[in-house]
Amino acid sequence: INAEYGAKIDGAAHKVTHRNRYCTVGDLVLPSHIKLWSLEQPENVYTLTVATDTDERVERFGVRRIESRADGHYYLNGDRLRLHGVNRHELHRDTGPVAPMSALINDLALVKSIGSNFVRGAHYIQDRRWLSLVDTSGIAFWTEQLSWGASLHNMTSSDYTQVQLEAMKILVETSFNHPSVLFLGFFNEGPSDELGARPAYQAMADLARAMDPHKTKLITYASKQMQRDVCTTINSVDVQSFNAYPGWYYQQNNASAVVPYWKALTSWGKMIAKKPFIMSEWGAGALLRNYNGSMWSENYQRVVDGQEADFCVNSPDLVDGCSTWVAFDFQVGLRNSHKRPHNLNHKGLISQDRTYFKQAFYAVQQAYKEKK
Repeated sequence: INAEYGAKIDGAAHKVTHRNRYCTVGDLVLPSHIKLWSLEQPENVYTLTVATDTDERVERFGVRRIESRADGHYYLNGDRLRLHGVNRHELHRDTGPVAPMSALINDLALVKSIGSNFVRGAHYIQDRRWLSLVDTSGIAFWTEQLSWGASLHNMTSSDYTQVQLEAMKILVETSFNHPSVLFLGFFNEGPSDELGARPAYQAMADLARAMDPHKTKLITYASKQMQRDVCTTINSVDVQSFNAYPGWYYQQNNASAVVPYWKALTSWGKMIAKKPFIMSEWGAGALLRNYNGSMWSENYQRVVDGQEADFCVNSPDLVDGCSTWVAFDFQVGLRNSHKRPHNLNHKGLISQDRTYFKQAFYAVQQAYKEKK
Protein backbone atom coordinates (compact mmCIF):
# COMPACT_ATOMS: atom_id res chain seq x y z
CA ILE A 1 0.00 0.00 0.00
CA ASN A 2 1.36 3.42 -0.93
CA ALA A 3 -1.04 6.29 -0.43
CA GLU A 4 -1.00 9.85 0.79
CA TYR A 5 -3.49 10.88 3.42
CA GLY A 6 -4.26 14.14 5.14
CA ALA A 7 -2.97 14.61 8.66
CA LYS A 8 -3.28 17.26 11.34
CA ILE A 9 -1.23 17.86 14.47
CA ASP A 10 -3.37 19.94 16.79
CA GLY A 11 -5.06 21.43 13.76
CA ALA A 12 -1.98 22.05 11.58
CA ALA A 13 -2.14 20.17 8.25
CA HIS A 14 0.65 17.82 7.13
CA LYS A 15 1.12 15.10 4.53
CA VAL A 16 1.34 11.48 5.68
CA THR A 17 2.69 8.64 3.55
CA HIS A 18 1.40 5.19 4.47
CA ARG A 19 3.57 2.16 3.65
CA ASN A 20 2.45 -1.29 4.66
CA ARG A 21 1.39 -1.18 8.34
CA TYR A 22 3.18 1.96 9.45
CA CYS A 23 2.68 5.66 8.87
CA THR A 24 5.46 8.20 8.47
CA VAL A 25 4.88 11.91 8.38
CA GLY A 26 6.79 13.24 5.39
CA ASP A 27 8.61 16.58 5.52
CA LEU A 28 7.11 17.22 8.93
CA VAL A 29 8.11 20.35 10.78
CA LEU A 30 6.55 20.36 14.21
CA PRO A 31 4.44 23.44 14.97
CA SER A 32 6.33 26.10 16.89
CA HIS A 33 4.11 25.70 19.95
CA ILE A 34 5.20 22.07 20.50
CA LYS A 35 6.99 21.75 23.85
CA LEU A 36 8.96 18.82 25.24
CA TRP A 37 7.17 16.30 27.45
CA SER A 38 8.79 15.80 30.85
CA LEU A 39 7.92 14.68 34.36
CA GLU A 40 7.68 18.34 35.32
CA GLN A 41 5.54 19.25 32.30
CA PRO A 42 3.46 16.15 31.48
CA GLU A 43 0.71 18.34 30.07
CA ASN A 44 2.82 18.76 26.93
CA VAL A 45 0.97 16.15 24.89
CA TYR A 46 -0.52 16.61 21.42
CA THR A 47 -2.84 14.81 19.04
CA LEU A 48 -2.13 13.52 15.56
CA THR A 49 -5.19 13.02 13.38
CA VAL A 50 -4.87 10.88 10.25
CA ALA A 51 -7.93 10.77 7.96
CA THR A 52 -8.99 9.15 4.71
CA ASP A 53 -12.22 9.70 2.84
CA THR A 54 -13.85 6.96 4.93
CA ASP A 55 -11.99 6.73 8.22
CA GLU A 56 -10.07 8.71 10.82
CA ARG A 57 -7.57 7.89 13.56
CA VAL A 58 -6.59 10.19 16.43
CA GLU A 59 -3.44 9.39 18.39
CA ARG A 60 -2.01 11.32 21.34
CA PHE A 61 1.76 11.65 21.69
CA GLY A 62 4.52 13.60 23.39
CA VAL A 63 7.91 14.78 22.19
CA ARG A 64 10.88 13.89 24.41
CA ARG A 65 14.31 12.23 24.36
CA ILE A 66 15.48 9.46 26.69
CA GLU A 67 19.04 8.15 26.57
CA SER A 68 21.43 5.94 28.47
CA ARG A 69 24.88 7.52 28.48
CA ALA A 70 28.40 6.19 28.84
CA ASP A 71 28.63 7.66 32.36
CA GLY A 72 26.25 4.93 33.54
CA HIS A 73 23.14 7.08 33.99
CA TYR A 74 20.05 7.93 31.93
CA TYR A 75 18.90 11.36 30.85
CA LEU A 76 15.54 12.83 29.86
CA ASN A 77 15.75 15.76 27.46
CA GLY A 78 19.41 16.14 28.38
CA ASP A 79 18.88 16.24 32.15
CA ARG A 80 19.91 13.50 34.60
CA LEU A 81 16.84 11.54 35.63
CA ARG A 82 16.45 9.85 39.01
CA LEU A 83 13.35 7.78 39.63
CA HIS A 84 11.69 6.44 42.77
CA GLY A 85 8.34 4.73 43.01
CA VAL A 86 6.41 1.49 43.22
CA ASN A 87 5.42 -1.68 41.41
CA ARG A 88 1.72 -2.02 40.67
CA HIS A 89 -0.40 -5.02 39.78
CA GLU A 90 -3.59 -4.51 37.78
CA LEU A 91 -5.60 -6.31 40.49
CA HIS A 92 -8.41 -5.04 42.70
CA ARG A 93 -10.27 -6.73 45.54
CA ASP A 94 -13.73 -6.38 44.05
CA THR A 95 -13.12 -6.46 40.28
CA GLY A 96 -9.91 -8.50 39.95
CA PRO A 97 -7.95 -7.59 36.80
CA VAL A 98 -10.86 -5.68 35.25
CA ALA A 99 -10.73 -2.17 36.70
CA PRO A 100 -13.26 0.61 36.08
CA MET A 101 -11.81 4.00 35.21
CA SER A 102 -12.60 5.29 38.70
CA ALA A 103 -10.31 2.60 40.19
CA LEU A 104 -7.47 3.50 37.82
CA ILE A 105 -7.78 7.19 38.71
CA ASN A 106 -7.78 6.36 42.43
CA ASP A 107 -4.73 4.08 42.09
CA LEU A 108 -2.82 6.84 40.32
CA ALA A 109 -3.68 9.37 43.03
CA LEU A 110 -2.52 6.95 45.74
CA VAL A 111 0.73 6.21 43.91
CA LYS A 112 1.44 9.93 43.60
CA SER A 113 0.62 10.50 47.28
CA ILE A 114 3.62 8.31 48.18
CA GLY A 115 5.84 10.79 46.35
CA SER A 116 6.46 8.52 43.37
CA ASN A 117 7.67 9.69 39.98
CA PHE A 118 8.00 6.11 38.69
CA VAL A 119 5.76 3.04 38.37
CA ARG A 120 6.71 -0.42 37.15
CA GLY A 121 3.78 -2.37 35.69
CA ALA A 122 3.87 -6.04 36.62
CA HIS A 123 4.14 -8.32 34.70
CA TYR A 124 2.08 -8.01 31.53
CA ILE A 125 1.00 -5.54 28.84
CA GLN A 126 -0.87 -2.68 30.50
CA ASP A 127 -4.36 -1.29 30.07
CA ARG A 128 -4.03 1.60 27.60
CA ARG A 129 -6.46 3.65 29.69
CA TRP A 130 -3.91 3.42 32.51
CA LEU A 131 -1.07 4.44 30.20
CA SER A 132 -3.08 7.45 29.00
CA LEU A 133 -3.65 8.55 32.60
CA VAL A 134 0.04 8.13 33.44
CA ASP A 135 1.07 10.16 30.37
CA THR A 136 -0.26 13.37 31.91
CA SER A 137 0.56 12.61 35.57
CA GLY A 138 4.29 13.32 35.86
CA ILE A 139 5.08 9.61 36.21
CA ALA A 140 7.66 7.59 34.27
CA PHE A 141 6.49 4.07 33.44
CA TRP A 142 8.06 0.64 32.89
CA THR A 143 5.91 -1.76 30.86
CA GLU A 144 6.78 -5.39 30.18
CA GLN A 145 5.42 -8.44 28.39
CA LEU A 146 4.00 -11.46 30.17
CA SER A 147 6.76 -13.68 31.50
CA TRP A 148 7.62 -14.52 35.10
CA GLY A 149 10.07 -17.07 36.43
CA ALA A 150 10.75 -18.80 33.12
CA SER A 151 13.17 -21.74 33.14
CA LEU A 152 16.21 -22.53 31.02
CA HIS A 153 14.03 -25.15 29.32
CA ASN A 154 11.65 -22.36 28.31
CA MET A 155 14.51 -20.21 27.04
CA THR A 156 15.83 -22.95 24.79
CA SER A 157 12.39 -23.82 23.40
CA SER A 158 11.81 -22.31 19.95
CA ASP A 159 8.03 -22.34 20.54
CA TYR A 160 8.32 -20.43 23.82
CA THR A 161 10.77 -17.94 22.37
CA GLN A 162 8.56 -17.29 19.35
CA VAL A 163 5.54 -16.59 21.55
CA GLN A 164 7.61 -14.18 23.64
CA LEU A 165 8.91 -12.39 20.54
CA GLU A 166 5.32 -11.94 19.33
CA ALA A 167 4.41 -10.56 22.75
CA MET A 168 7.30 -8.08 22.50
CA LYS A 169 5.95 -6.84 19.17
CA ILE A 170 2.57 -6.18 20.76
CA LEU A 171 4.22 -4.49 23.75
CA VAL A 172 6.18 -2.09 21.55
CA GLU A 173 3.22 -1.28 19.32
CA THR A 174 0.71 -0.66 22.13
CA SER A 175 3.05 1.57 24.15
CA PHE A 176 4.88 3.34 21.35
CA ASN A 177 3.11 6.72 21.43
CA HIS A 178 2.85 6.98 25.21
CA PRO A 179 5.55 9.46 26.32
CA SER A 180 5.45 8.22 29.93
CA VAL A 181 6.67 4.76 28.88
CA LEU A 182 10.44 5.09 29.21
CA PHE A 183 11.26 1.39 29.75
CA LEU A 184 10.43 -1.84 27.91
CA GLY A 185 10.93 -4.94 30.05
CA PHE A 186 10.88 -8.70 29.50
CA PHE A 187 11.62 -12.06 31.20
CA ASN A 188 10.95 -10.99 34.77
CA GLU A 189 13.10 -13.12 37.11
CA GLY A 190 14.20 -15.48 34.35
CA PRO A 191 17.34 -17.65 34.21
CA SER A 192 19.72 -14.84 33.30
CA ASP A 193 22.48 -16.64 35.20
CA GLU A 194 22.58 -19.32 32.47
CA LEU A 195 24.71 -18.84 29.37
CA GLY A 196 22.23 -21.05 27.54
CA ALA A 197 19.52 -18.43 28.14
CA ARG A 198 21.59 -15.56 26.76
CA PRO A 199 20.50 -16.04 23.09
CA ALA A 200 16.83 -15.66 24.10
CA TYR A 201 17.59 -12.50 26.09
CA GLN A 202 19.62 -11.20 23.15
CA ALA A 203 16.79 -11.91 20.71
CA MET A 204 14.21 -10.08 22.85
CA ALA A 205 16.39 -7.01 23.33
CA ASP A 206 17.39 -6.94 19.66
CA LEU A 207 13.77 -7.12 18.50
CA ALA A 208 12.71 -4.30 20.81
CA ARG A 209 15.57 -2.17 19.51
CA ALA A 210 14.80 -2.99 15.87
CA MET A 211 11.19 -1.92 16.36
CA ASP A 212 12.33 1.28 18.06
CA PRO A 213 15.38 2.34 16.04
CA HIS A 214 15.23 5.92 17.27
CA LYS A 215 15.57 4.67 20.86
CA THR A 216 12.45 6.28 22.28
CA LYS A 217 12.46 3.63 25.04
CA LEU A 218 15.17 2.05 27.18
CA ILE A 219 15.34 -1.76 27.21
CA THR A 220 15.75 -3.74 30.42
CA TYR A 221 14.76 -6.87 32.32
CA ALA A 222 14.38 -7.51 36.05
CA SER A 223 16.86 -10.12 37.27
CA LYS A 224 16.88 -12.04 40.53
CA GLN A 225 20.25 -13.64 39.79
CA MET A 226 22.37 -10.92 41.44
CA GLN A 227 26.12 -11.26 40.84
CA ARG A 228 25.52 -14.53 38.94
CA ASP A 229 23.79 -12.68 36.08
CA VAL A 230 25.45 -13.14 32.67
CA CYS A 231 23.00 -11.22 30.47
CA THR A 232 23.20 -7.68 31.85
CA THR A 233 26.18 -6.93 29.60
CA ILE A 234 24.19 -7.55 26.37
CA ASN A 235 24.64 -4.43 24.25
CA SER A 236 20.94 -4.04 23.42
CA VAL A 237 20.07 -3.96 27.14
CA ASP A 238 20.24 -0.29 28.15
CA VAL A 239 19.52 -0.56 31.88
CA GLN A 240 20.41 -3.20 34.48
CA SER A 241 17.61 -3.97 36.93
CA PHE A 242 17.52 -6.31 39.92
CA ASN A 243 14.84 -7.71 42.23
CA ALA A 244 16.27 -8.43 45.68
CA TYR A 245 14.74 -9.01 49.11
CA PRO A 246 17.46 -8.83 51.79
CA GLY A 247 15.94 -9.06 55.23
CA TRP A 248 12.99 -11.02 53.86
CA TYR A 249 13.70 -14.02 51.61
CA TYR A 250 17.34 -14.14 52.66
CA GLN A 251 19.03 -12.88 55.81
CA GLN A 252 15.56 -13.13 57.29
CA ASN A 253 14.52 -11.03 60.25
CA ASN A 254 17.76 -9.06 59.89
CA ALA A 255 16.93 -5.51 58.85
CA SER A 256 20.55 -4.43 59.41
CA ALA A 257 21.59 -6.54 56.39
CA VAL A 258 19.50 -4.53 53.91
CA VAL A 259 21.75 -1.58 53.10
CA PRO A 260 25.07 -3.53 52.94
CA TYR A 261 23.41 -6.03 50.60
CA TRP A 262 22.20 -3.36 48.18
CA LYS A 263 25.47 -1.44 48.38
CA ALA A 264 27.41 -4.56 47.37
CA LEU A 265 24.99 -5.41 44.53
CA THR A 266 24.82 -1.91 43.05
CA SER A 267 28.59 -1.48 43.29
CA TRP A 268 29.08 -4.77 41.44
CA GLY A 269 26.54 -3.75 38.81
CA LYS A 270 28.23 -0.44 38.10
CA MET A 271 31.59 -2.22 37.85
CA ILE A 272 30.48 -5.05 35.53
CA ALA A 273 28.33 -2.91 33.20
CA LYS A 274 28.56 0.85 32.91
CA LYS A 275 24.78 1.18 32.69
CA PRO A 276 22.02 2.78 34.77
CA PHE A 277 20.92 0.66 37.73
CA ILE A 278 17.31 0.20 38.88
CA MET A 279 16.32 -1.51 42.14
CA SER A 280 13.27 -2.96 40.43
CA GLU A 281 11.81 -4.91 43.39
CA TRP A 282 12.48 -4.82 47.12
CA GLY A 283 10.61 -4.77 50.41
CA ALA A 284 9.05 -6.83 53.20
CA GLY A 285 5.55 -8.04 53.98
CA ALA A 286 3.24 -7.05 56.82
CA LEU A 287 -0.09 -8.23 58.13
CA LEU A 288 -2.41 -5.34 58.85
CA ARG A 289 -2.16 -4.01 62.42
CA ASN A 290 0.48 -6.53 63.47
CA TYR A 291 2.99 -4.58 65.60
CA ASN A 292 5.06 -7.34 67.25
CA GLY A 293 8.30 -6.07 65.65
CA SER A 294 9.33 -9.26 63.83
CA MET A 295 8.77 -10.45 60.28
CA TRP A 296 5.18 -9.97 59.06
CA SER A 297 4.75 -6.97 61.34
CA GLU A 298 4.19 -3.41 60.23
CA ASN A 299 7.13 -2.30 62.39
CA TYR A 300 9.55 -4.63 60.61
CA GLN A 301 8.23 -3.73 57.15
CA ARG A 302 8.61 -0.04 58.00
CA VAL A 303 12.28 -0.48 58.91
CA VAL A 304 13.16 -2.61 55.86
CA ASP A 305 11.26 -0.56 53.30
CA GLY A 306 12.37 2.72 54.83
CA GLN A 307 16.05 1.76 54.72
CA GLU A 308 15.80 0.65 51.09
CA ALA A 309 13.98 3.81 50.04
CA ASP A 310 16.59 5.92 51.83
CA PHE A 311 19.42 4.03 50.12
CA CYS A 312 17.79 4.52 46.74
CA VAL A 313 17.30 8.25 46.95
CA ASN A 314 20.60 8.99 48.69
CA SER A 315 22.92 6.94 46.45
CA PRO A 316 23.02 8.90 43.18
CA ASP A 317 26.30 7.36 42.02
CA LEU A 318 24.98 3.81 42.38
CA VAL A 319 21.20 3.96 41.90
CA ASP A 320 19.25 5.57 39.07
CA GLY A 321 15.80 4.31 40.00
CA CYS A 322 13.86 2.12 42.41
CA SER A 323 10.38 0.68 42.78
CA THR A 324 9.25 -1.00 45.98
CA TRP A 325 7.26 -4.21 45.79
CA VAL A 326 4.41 -3.37 45.90
CA ALA A 327 1.91 -0.48 46.00
CA PHE A 328 -1.11 -2.55 47.12
CA ASP A 329 -1.63 -5.96 48.71
CA PHE A 330 -3.01 -8.40 46.14
CA GLN A 331 -4.37 -11.93 45.85
CA VAL A 332 -1.90 -14.59 44.71
CA GLY A 333 -2.32 -17.68 42.55
CA LEU A 334 -2.88 -21.16 43.91
CA ARG A 335 0.74 -22.26 43.57
CA ASN A 336 1.82 -19.69 46.18
CA SER A 337 -1.30 -19.71 48.37
CA HIS A 338 0.19 -22.11 50.93
CA LYS A 339 2.97 -19.61 51.65
CA ARG A 340 0.77 -16.51 51.91
CA PRO A 341 -1.51 -15.69 54.85
CA HIS A 342 -5.07 -15.07 53.65
CA ASN A 343 -3.89 -15.98 50.13
CA LEU A 344 -2.47 -12.46 49.73
CA ASN A 345 0.88 -10.94 48.92
CA HIS A 346 1.26 -8.64 51.92
CA LYS A 347 4.17 -6.52 50.70
CA GLY A 348 1.86 -3.65 49.76
CA LEU A 349 2.27 -0.24 51.31
CA ILE A 350 -1.52 0.01 51.17
CA SER A 351 -4.19 -2.63 51.84
CA GLN A 352 -5.89 -4.55 49.04
CA ASP A 353 -9.06 -2.44 49.33
CA ARG A 354 -7.00 0.79 49.17
CA THR A 355 -8.29 2.09 52.52
CA TYR A 356 -5.52 1.26 55.02
CA PHE A 357 -2.01 2.76 54.94
CA LYS A 358 0.66 0.67 56.62
CA GLN A 359 3.54 2.16 58.58
CA ALA A 360 5.86 1.44 55.65
CA PHE A 361 3.81 3.78 53.46
CA TYR A 362 4.87 6.73 55.60
CA ALA A 363 8.51 5.61 55.79
CA VAL A 364 8.79 5.34 52.00
CA GLN A 365 6.84 8.55 51.52
CA GLN A 366 9.21 10.44 53.80
CA ALA A 367 12.26 9.16 51.92
CA TYR A 368 10.80 9.98 48.50
CA LYS A 369 9.65 13.46 49.44
CA GLU A 370 12.97 14.30 51.06
CA LYS A 371 14.97 13.11 48.04
CA LYS A 372 18.20 15.06 47.69
